[in-house]
Amino acid sequence: MSCDMKLVLASGREFYGRSFGKTENVTGELVFTTGVIGYTNNITDPRYEGQIVMQTFPLAGNYGFVHDGTDEPHAKAYIARDFCGDPSNFRCEKTLEEYMTKKGVVGLYGIDTREVTRILRDNGTMNAAIMRADETPDLEAIRNYRVGNAAEKLSVSSISFTECENAEHTVGVIDLGTARECAEKLGKISCRTVILPYGTPAEKITSLGLDGVVISDGPGDPAECGNVIKTVKALFGSIPLLGLGLGHGILALAASCRTYKLKYGHRGSNHPVKDISTGKCEITVQNHGYAVDCSSVTPDIGRVDLVNINDRSCEGITYAAGNAFSVQYVPGDSSVFEKFVRLF
Repeated sequence: MSCDMKLVLASGREFYGRSFGKTENVTGELVFTTGVIGYTNNITDPRYEGQIVMQTFPLAGNYGFVHDGTDEPHAKAYIARDFCGDPSNFRCEKTLEEYMTKKGVVGLYGIDTREVTRILRDNGTMNAAIMRADETPDLEAIRNYRVGNAAEKLSVSSISFTECENAEHTVGVIDLGTARECAEKLGKISCRTVILPYGTPAEKITSLGLDGVVISDGPGDPAECGNVIKTVKALFGSIPLLGLGLGHGILALAASCRTYKLKYGHRGSNHPVKDISTGKCEITVQNHGYAVDCSSVTPDIGRVDLVNINDRSCEGITYAAGNAFSVQYVPGDSSVFEKFVRLF
């Protein structure tokens, strides 16, 4: 196989492969996902904003591209061990390469993704670049790359409303990139939603007469979301609050807990989460690089009631105030939102 592109890690290690999709040089934070299916969802997931996504499952493209609500990409590039350019699926609308070329997403295949995954697991998430095979990398520029203020960039610019039939409650959703996902699930349990831009002040939110507020999931470091933390801190105790993913970290920071960057993050559809009170385990979808420090959740703040079985990191907190809780994972159904509505 003739290699025209290469992956260059911030450490200087190089892996040679072939391009698919758009062919150009790109730099980003390199992360891996353990999901077996869902490469289209990975490319379009707002949580991957500014990142180069590598899937551990060895094949991409075998069922083409299937439109499932959004086709706007957020991943800067996508990497797989093998690439299928001749998909076979009755739902296929176009090949993955056609989609990626049209949308400007860089692709790389033919590299040893298992070896790269081992490097990330041993050394932690690191920056990387995909570039032409004959070019000399600028390692300093690769190391200095940073995904900054991603949630603020993805948030809506103005307040919008989402109606549903027979609405019983009105819920505000602070948009950090995934408010539409929340609105869809809330609509299924008779909640109309008010989608709020990043940085909406607490006074504005309380003036809307909401039954509760959700802090949505999104990309990046929760500690960077200073304006949202300030807003949530002002709302704490006065209105029911639910934090999801990035919002889980923001809610914790607003309550004076600590967060930290995970060594290589949780990304995939097979992460086991245990409910401490019942002992039951749920297999969850996750996509995040930061976690709440369990030791910072003191009894006067609340209790950690969900933990990741693999690394014992915090997956859920119930707050002592009694009207706020959060989960780190991506809710697969409406059960988390149903629990939230019971706080109204």
